Amino acid sequence: MSRKKFYVLMAVLTVVFGGCYWFYLHQLTHVGGLRAQRIFSELSLASRSTPIAAPATPVVPALKTPVVSPVVQTPALPAPVAKPAIPQTEAFPVAVKPVAAAPVNRVIVGKGIYMQLPPLAASAQKSTLQRQTQAFTDPNPLLQAGNLAFANLIDMANSHLDACGFLPDDILQNARLGDPIPVYQIAAADRAHYQAGQPVKPLLKPAERWMFPVFIGPQIRCMIQVTHTGHNYVPGGPSKILGVTWSKILEKWPAAEGFHPQLIVNPEMPGYYFSVPELAEQNITDTDQMIYSSGELSPAAVIMASWR
Repeated sequence: MSRKKFYVLMAVLTVVFGGCYWFYLHQLTHVGGLRAQRIFSELSLASRSTPIAAPATPVVPALKTPVVSPVVQTPALPAPVAKPAIPQTEAFPVAVKPVAAAPVNRVIVGKGIYMQLPPLAASAQKSTLQRQTQAFTDPNPLLQAGNLAFANLIDMANSHLDACGFLPDDILQNARLGDPIPVYQIAAADRAHYQAGQPVKPLLKPAERWMFPVFIGPQIRCMIQVTHTGHNYVPGGPSKILGVTWSKILEKWPAAEGFHPQLIVNPEMPGYYFSVPELAEQNITDTDQMIYSSGELSPAAVIMASWR
């Protein structure tokens, strides 16, 4: 490149850069001036004082002339006629005599052995069993006491089914009360002078005690006791074990074959005994023995001797 061309190129570049620089300064001063003008205008507006509004003049309402309405008098109505008071009839309470029936809370499980049961809750599930009406209509006080003892048994069986002799599948509505079985005793003098071979049946005296069998179908589930205290018939508790043994006694010596077992107690000893008078050998046997044997009887002389 020649020196002349180089100088021309440098001149052109100088003109171009000079033009660009002038344009830059022009834009800077023009735009900055506008911005400064706008800022100064805003500051001037903010510095102006806000005029305070003059207090408003209170407006006094014009007084209105009261308008008096004419009073209209309503004619007085006649006073209501008072109705004569009707005297109330005084109601006198009717006394109802409750039936005393204390719940039984123990059962006999063996000779002289009782099992105490926990008290039944007031909110315990009551059976829907329809009580036998005979308990309230039968004039026989013995049967009334028996039915009351039966009702107590059903109430107890709702919570203690097995202790009362019932099976898990038994329906309490199907339970029924059997005929009373009299209980006998032998006087102390007769026991002391008893001779071997002497008939036992003539020595049996009423013990003022009865046992009622409780059935489910044809089977005895338990026995409930009623005693006579001289004035009242007192319902007692159930005996599951006696129900089991008495069932075996009747099965071994049924009435259909002419046997009539007699239930015996010794007032001085716990438990029950029985005798079968129709047998040739005079006998008195502990009922608990029927649980462990197939029907072996005890001689009456042996039992009499143990009672002396």
